[in-house]
Amino acid sequence: MGMKGKMIVSLEVKCGGHSVYDIFHTNTHHLPNISPSRVKHFEIHEGEIGKIGSVVSLKYYEDGKEMFAKIVIEAIDPQKKSITWKVIDGNLLELYNSFTVITSCEHWITITLVYEKKTEDTPEPLALLDYFIGMTKDVEDARHLLEITLPELPKPELPHLPEIPTLPKLEFPKIPKPELPTLPKPELPKIPKPELPTLPKLEIPVIPKPELPTLPKLEIPQVPKKP
Repeated sequence: MGMKGKMIVSLEVKCGGHSVYDIFHTNTHHLPNISPSRVKHFEIHEGEIGKIGSVVSLKYYEDGKEMFAKIVIEAIDPQKKSITWKVIDGNLLELYNSFTVITSCEHWITITLVYEKKTEDTPEPLALLDYFIGMTKDVEDARHLLEITLPELPKPELPHLPEIPTLPKLEFPKIPKPELPTLPKPELPKIPKPELPTLPKLEIPVIPKPELPTLPKLEIPQVPKKP
């Protein structure tokens, strides 16, 4: 079993991490124009740029030597602006059992190399770390190239559709308003007012006031006072 190792470097860039992330993530094919002294050729073999599972290859220069690497995008984290690249073929696998590059482009650009050396004599990948540092600086210096103008796509010609025939306007027949017959006004019979009979005036007899008899005055006897 080989010896595992990890190397990390962080860089501050003036163009902002989002600009570097845009190149590494969606405009990787522009690297030969941005950093021609380090990237000779970029090619997509499977999938699309910036998609997990896509396989791409690079021909690059390391210490003046032309190198080759075929890599697959293992993971993408848009929140952290992070991309994980795993080498699946090329010169690096002659010295290492596995090699993974992780780029994180938040406030600082952080490059992490995770690898497993085949032997103890296998050198640390310092040259490759310097390669990524130099390429990041090339991206920073080429800020004017980051505003990439996409070619104007031709407007597709839509097939000529047959003209829809104009349908005749439907005229509905006018229905005449029915004339209702005028009903005669009913004449109600006049009911005569009944004549009530005149009742005779009742004469109430005058009852004479009775004369009450005069009662004699009672004389109360005086009781003698006791001595």
